[in-house]
Amino acid sequence: MRVDPITVEVIRNSLLTIAESMQEIAYRTGVSTYLYETRDCAFSIHDEQAQIIAQSSGVLLFSAKMGAAIRQCLRYGDFKDFKDGDVIISNLPFLTGSHTADLLLFMPIYAQDGELFGYAAATAHLPDIGARDPFPTDAKNIFEEGLRIPPLKLYRGGQLNRDVWEIIKLNTRCPELIWGDIQALLSACRFAQVKVVELLSKYGKKVMQTCINYLHEYGERMTRIALEKIPEGIYTAEDCLDGDDKPIELKVTVSIRNSEAYVDFSGSAPEQKSPVNCPFICTYSVAQTAIKALTTPTLPAVEGCFKPIKVFAPEGTIYNPRPDTPTFLWWFPAVPIIHLIFEALSHVLPEKVAPLYGLFPVGGNIVGTDPKTGKFWATLLTALVGRGGGYLFDGDNAAGPVEGGGGLMRGHSAEVIENSAPLIVEEMELIPDSGGAGRNRGGLGMQLKVRCLSPAVFSCMVEKGKTPHRGFFGGKEGLRNYVTIVSRKRGVFEVLKDPHIELEPDDLVIIVAGSGGGYGDPFERDPEKVREDVINGYISLESAKKDYGVIINPKTLEVDHNETLKYRLSQRAPFVFR
Repeated sequence: MRVDPITVEVIRNSLLTIAESMQEIAYRTGVSTYLYETRDCAFSIHDEQAQIIAQSSGVLLFSAKMGAAIRQCLRYGDFKDFKDGDVIISNLPFLTGSHTADLLLFMPIYAQDGELFGYAAATAHLPDIGARDPFPTDAKNIFEEGLRIPPLKLYRGGQLNRDVWEIIKLNTRCPELIWGDIQALLSACRFAQVKVVELLSKYGKKVMQTCINYLHEYGERMTRIALEKIPEGIYTAEDCLDGDDKPIELKVTVSIRNSEAYVDFSGSAPEQKSPVNCPFICTYSVAQTAIKALTTPTLPAVEGCFKPIKVFAPEGTIYNPRPDTPTFLWWFPAVPIIHLIFEALSHVLPEKVAPLYGLFPVGGNIVGTDPKTGKFWATLLTALVGRGGGYLFDGDNAAGPVEGGGGLMRGHSAEVIENSAPLIVEEMELIPDSGGAGRNRGGLGMQLKVRCLSPAVFSCMVEKGKTPHRGFFGGKEGLRNYVTIVSRKRGVFEVLKDPHIELEPDDLVIIVAGSGGGYGDPFERDPEKVREDVINGYISLESAKKDYGVIINPKTLEVDHNETLKYRLSQRAPFVFR
């Protein structure tokens, strides 16, 4: 059956609109700040084989793996009695690809003839799932990370399975928040269910399926064409994460051949005793997404885009840990997958890559009991890192995870923090000179200062505190990440990872988020751009000279071009004939 291209585009964009609307519904109906403010969630629509056919612009690390997670859950649960109104949930890390606090929820979508068409899916971070601490950043095994839920039916034919809910309710410190957020996810999925059925009524299942098959085929074809333009070869990159005693090694090898990409994580560190482990389902999904960003970045994601991309990681390593391995800090090794693949291919695709290591939101989770109401409260305290500079652009300031197809997770506003918890935000500001210097500068990081008004427990989770965000092609590294606690009892001390820091009234939490690195030689940056950065307060006069070789009059803020040229030439290494 042939379908005209206009119909294909109408159906494609209708599905994308439904997926984006799912996200908006959850934002507007979510109860916890994790959902409506941080937006730590993602939504998608899948076909009968759970292949992705439309996704929201939610958190990249979630969106990338949802199709594979659904397939894993269906195989694990062996659901043969599906019916309309069923809702499946799970948070098993080796199935869902993250940690126990991230809940995957999906429901079947049936056509008018009663045949299964596909699934509507949502995933979001829950405020608490009964772990030893709400954020067990030093968990030594999976049993310290909270309740594990195998794929189960939370709803059967539209009726709540109270046994499942009672188990969840009795294993969380905040059942009201959990229930409210689950209902928000359900509302989003039910909306998608209704709207997809309307499309099926209008166009028929046969036309819809033909269009979807075409989208998969087109996505695969365009990816292969893009891969053929990359010189065949083997490309590698290495980096590391902060370790307790020594750095945690990360390595990737990308092989391009026969219009396919092979991504191999052999050589990376073994699985960790700490929760810095990335389930393989997430490893291969994020790797595939990184390759897509370099091949078909403007093409909406469908499963066909990922078929020419193969991923391997040896079992028992940080990128393919065993099922009972702790994974609560799974995103620490997951995010660098993007950076490693970009760095590996940077010399053959220099105009398409950027030093994206400025991706880690910095800070942690803070919880307590409100002295006025006696109720448990929980919220995130996160400062957003600056992004690395690129081939044609400076990195964005305090931007957090990659947006626009990469994720819309964001930090809390001062107003939300103060209204959701007994806390006062004293400062929330950009940090001058924090961006990595380069021909194109890394974006600035930010500092967040929060004072406690009542006793609380802060769970700190900071990565790239020992190994700053490095640059590309001569660009300098950005500022590292760290947290400082100013305590009446314990004095002033710095922390990177600590799941249980007890805070008293008037204690201060200072969160410093660094920046991605610069791109290119800083001495090649346009002096007028350096001047603009000084005027905007992004860099100091000292940095203008030291890092960029630009001499600026401190009174007029005008560039002295003659002195700038002399200084830049004087700082260059002398050329030696050989």
